[in-house]
Amino acid sequence: AGRVQHGAAYDGARRRTVLFGGFGSDGAFPPPETFEHDGVALRRVSGDGPSRVGPAMAFDGRRTLLFGGLSPLGFAADTFGFDGSAWAPLAAAGPSARSHAAAAQDRRRGRVVLFGGIGIAGALSDTWEWNGTGWLPVPAAGPPPRSRAAMAYDVPGRRLLLFGGLSATGGLLSD
Repeated sequence: AGRVQHGAAYDGARRRTVLFGGFGSDGAFPPPETFEHDGVALRRVSGDGPSRVGPAMAFDGRRTLLFGGLSPLGFAADTFGFDGSAWAPLAAAGPSARSHAAAAQDRRRGRVVLFGGIGIAGALSDTWEWNGTGWLPVPAAGPPPRSRAAMAYDVPGRRLLLFGGLSATGGLLSD
């Protein structure tokens, strides 16, 4: 079934793109379903995990991480890991509740970086790093607040790139 506002991440160890969550065509929260694409076909692989829209997802070198998103109860602030067969809760503390944050693996440093998103008070501009067992705040100043941005690792430049998104006032960003 079609989805919008889902999360996706590439699992480099298993060579699969993992897709999770999002709204279905009826606009209702879908059941928790995980799909994988192996380069040839998309298939459903799991029916467990949290029901989410707009989760941040990235591969941490061992598993696919999912942070936050919008649940049927509101903004979420939890972390799950997917090992290829099931989702399991991970860290108990970390970033504040939010959806539509950007996340990517910093391959050079072996960390997942999470930036921004939208929470109960609006667009966010904080940065967090997943060190394999928990989230740590990054005190450095970052870009202005935004949600729905894209983040990816630039292999030749050995750095993370963040692009666009929605500003705190809802305008489209192209920086």
